[in-house]
Amino acid sequence: MGSLSSLASLINQFGIAAVTGGGGGGSVINWATGGIISDYESSGNYYRAHIFNSTDTFEVTDSNLSEVEYLVVAGGGAGGSGYYGGGGGAGGLRTNLTGHPLTGSTPKYPVNPGPYSVQVGGGGVFSPLISAKGLNGSSSRFATIETDGGGGGGSRTSKPGSPGGSGGGGCSDPASGGAGNQPRSFTPPQGNPGGDCGNGQYGAGGGGAGEDGIDGSPGYGSRGGDGVQVAIAGPAPATMGVGDINPGPGQYQWFAGGGGSGAPGTNSGSPNRGGYGGGSIGAWNNGGQYSVAGESATGGGGGGGTGTDSPGPLLSLGANGGSGIVIVRYEIPAFAQTARATGGAISFHGGKTIH
Repeated sequence: MGSLSSLASLINQFGIAAVTGGGGGGSVINWATGGIISDYESSGNYYRAHIFNSTDTFEVTDSNLSEVEYLVVAGGGAGGSGYYGGGGGAGGLRTNLTGHPLTGSTPKYPVNPGPYSVQVGGGGVFSPLISAKGLNGSSSRFATIETDGGGGGGSRTSKPGSPGGSGGGGCSDPASGGAGNQPRSFTPPQGNPGGDCGNGQYGAGGGGAGEDGIDGSPGYGSRGGDGVQVAIAGPAPATMGVGDINPGPGQYQWFAGGGGSGAPGTNSGSPNRGGYGGGSIGAWNNGGQYSVAGESATGGGGGGGTGTDSPGPLLSLGANGGSGIVIVRYEIPAFAQTARATGGAISFHGGKTIH
């Protein structure tokens, strides 16, 4: 088999992108394998991102690769079932992306040739019993960097939200939200608490990576705490399909929003929406709006259930949390190819641009 066909076989098998070197001849730089590979330019620098939506292995294959940046998001918690259930908390989020507010003084992660485990946590599962709170999401991990699953939302008879990466919202009155940045405590924190409920208040929202869940209100449900944007997989306006989109100016790569609580009425203004970053809306009692699961591959919390009145008992159930995600990126030399369209994870091979 010739060298060109051997290269094509490797690319097909491992998803390796070709990078054109300087001078007269081209060279392939195979830094690492694993996940969906996206090459892109940002502010004059060139990067390769490995996007993991499921458990896999990131393997360094070249000794020239010595450090990486990461985003690790755990699975979101499920919303609580029953009367005005609390929203599920978002999965814990940690990053060392240069310049990001949550990075703090965290350095780039050192790597050597060899495999590094990647675990992507699943979302918590809602309870089919209207008296039970939602289950917590599962943890995610890249190498030694771990995050905790989001806390489940409280239910009518088990009112407090559960602690987690971000805490679940409390249900009905009175009930506290679950603590965030739990059970392991990190600095900066991986998430925030769920909202509380006082006397005469309905369900509270689940916590998000960027904001506490909103406390319960006397007449309506409450929204989940917003997540954060971590633009690690490519330019934020163009990386369609990676993370959630904010409502404007329409940028992607938002993660770890909390779930909205169940609400007592038809609330056209959506006060119980999910937090930006994959959190989902809770149910509306008498409004025909069922709770919605957290968005997959964002770590978003699931929406809470509501009462058992019309249009039927299914309205009372909470919804599952969204699965997590892991992204690893590193800087690469400048490459000659230029994308002529946007969307998806972009890589290059044989003079072609692959979305």
